[in-house]
Amino acid sequence: METAFDVAICECTLCMCDKEKVLSEMVRVVRPGGFVGTHDLCWKDARSRCSFLGQ
Repeated sequence: METAFDVAICECTLCMCDKEKVLSEMVRVVRPGGFVGTHDLCWKDARSRCSFLGQ
């Protein structure tokens, strides 16, 4: 299944995963010249995250 995809996208989940492992797997399955894209949330501090989650 190597280089089977033109695009690999990860949205709002990378923050909960092993980033290095996820990104290397995304690169592995995308064909040469393909696209790897990420979009994620980043909290400045724990209070921002907790207030967003209602904790």
